[in-house]
Amino acid sequence: MVTANRCKPIAFVSSPLALPAYLATWWTYRRESRRTDSGHLADEVRRAMFSRDILFGETCIIRARKLVDPIA
Repeated sequence: MVTANRCKPIAFVSSPLALPAYLATWWTYRRESRRTDSGHLADEVRRAMFSRDILFGETCIIRARKLVDPIA
């Protein structure tokens, strides 16, 4: 889970740069997922990278969860 503590209004000044960054990222991940079978991971990363909290947040808060291996 990725979130932020608050959004700063000054961060919205750089919002026009979000579209070219998104398109470049989308193109790169699309090209890479054709070579490997990582399309589902690329979608998840892209969703997190371009969320409102990451783009405009002051402090990025990342909460990880440990996956339990059912075989072990």
